[in-house]
Amino acid sequence: MTEQSEKREKPRGPGVGSTAGLGAIAIIAGFFLPWVGFGFLGSMSGLDIVRAGLESEPTLLAVAASPLMAALALAVLSNGKPAGAVGVLAGLIPWLLTGYVVYKLGGPASRVGVSLESVIELVMKGTDYGLWMALVGGVVLMVSSGKR
Repeated sequence: MTEQSEKREKPRGPGVGSTAGLGAIAIIAGFFLPWVGFGFLGSMSGLDIVRAGLESEPTLLAVAASPLMAALALAVLSNGKPAGAVGVLAGLIPWLLTGYVVYKLGGPASRVGVSLESVIELVMKGTDYGLWMALVGGVVLMVSSGKR
C-alpha cells in the first residue's frame, strides 16, 4: 500500500447539506415562521402555539417535537449516516399535526352539516407559509432519509 492510498478518506454518507438535511432545516425554520394566519389580527408560529398553550399537552408536545426531531435528524446526518427512522418520524410529525387539526375541526363541523371538503378548504386558507415550509420539508426528509 502506498502512502497516498492510506491518506484517502472513506466516502462519507449524507451530511447536513444533503437533500435530507435541507428538509430537516426547512422543518426547523418553519417552526419559527407563521403557521396560522388570522388576517389583520396577525399570525402564530409553531413556537407561539406551544407558548400560548392553546391545545392539550400531547398536541403541544407533538408541535414542540417537530423541530426537535428534525434537529436530531440533522445530528445523525452530520455524522455521515442516513437519517433513517428519525428522519421519517421528523418528516411525518407536521403532516400528523395537520391531519389532527382537520379531524378535530371535522367532528363539530359535520354535526352542523359542514362537509369535510369545506373543513379542508378552511384549514388550507388558514395555514401560513411556516407550516407549508415544514410540510414540504417533511416530505423531502421522509423521502430522502434512507439515501446514502
